[in-house]
Amino acid sequence: MINKLRKATGRSPRAALFSGVLILVLASLLATAQFVVTTIPVGREAGKAAPRGLAITPDGRFVYTANVGDDSVSVIEISKDKVLSNKVIAHILVGKRPHDVAIDPNGRFAYATNRSDHTITVIEIATQRVIDTIPSSNKGPYGAVATARFLFTANAEGNSISVIVLDTRKVVADIPVGPKPESLALTPDGRFAYVANNGSADVSVVDLGSNKVIATVPAGGAGPEHIEITPDGRFAYVANLGGNVGVIELASNKLIATIDMTEGGRSRGPYGVAFSPDGRLAYVTNLLSSELSVVEVASRRVLTNISVVKGPRKIELTPDGRLAYVTTDASNVNVLLP
Repeated sequence: MINKLRKATGRSPRAALFSGVLILVLASLLATAQFVVTTIPVGREAGKAAPRGLAITPDGRFVYTANVGDDSVSVIEISKDKVLSNKVIAHILVGKRPHDVAIDPNGRFAYATNRSDHTITVIEIATQRVIDTIPSSNKGPYGAVATARFLFTANAEGNSISVIVLDTRKVVADIPVGPKPESLALTPDGRFAYVANNGSADVSVVDLGSNKVIATVPAGGAGPEHIEITPDGRFAYVANLGGNVGVIELASNKLIATIDMTEGGRSRGPYGVAFSPDGRLAYVTNLLSSELSVVEVASRRVLTNISVVKGPRKIELTPDGRLAYVTTDASNVNVLLP
């Protein structure tokens, strides 16, 4: 393991622990030990970025981070051959307090949700330049997901999700959901949106054909922060800051399990969720304990907890599943090697 890390990075694991976007190298599926490889400072001014959301382009070339602390989006160029060669190539000024970034499946545009001025900034990936700003029809856009035709935003202050047509960049629907929706995920067939409502500790299930809520499901715990759907479309995992991950069966829209994320009676602070491309593993960031939990999806068992940089938030994996990028409260993105 250590030899693998030295070969990939040219450094020992101990030397690789410092502040930045956390990059995790995910070489094996059922790893019991993983190492933080490197960190990448983001934002226009050191230590002030406070990155929250992030997204990776479909071709695995770039990472975009939404930096709520300095109203910017940072662009990281991914080096697949040498992990430590990952570098920031642009800092893009966007709207007020950007919270998340979504990228369309064709990899042409990135969309940053600006929660304080209620807009969405459109960035052209080919040029890394802002080309448009979309006014949100509702307040506080937080989480975002893009398809080939639409952008969906969860509006935490408006208690709704918005549907935006990408060709015209116009809002065509606002769908009421629960209080303070912060995150949403789409089923693989694009028919339904699952919306994590932080204020009511539940999940709204939205039929995107009728733009109506068809079910409300308990999240399984207090303070749902992020929701993600397994690659096979069978389950939704909800990271509840109160101390667990709720598991919702999509076929029945029922909460069928919770995965404990406490230690000594205290919550580790589940915040972000991502799955390995084959769906065998879930990676859960724990904001309060500064750890990454690795969960086996089949058994819903925590395999290991890995210490990372302070305050890990959102996590995304590269399309090949080798690297994971994590935004942190240390104003950086942290990388991990099994």
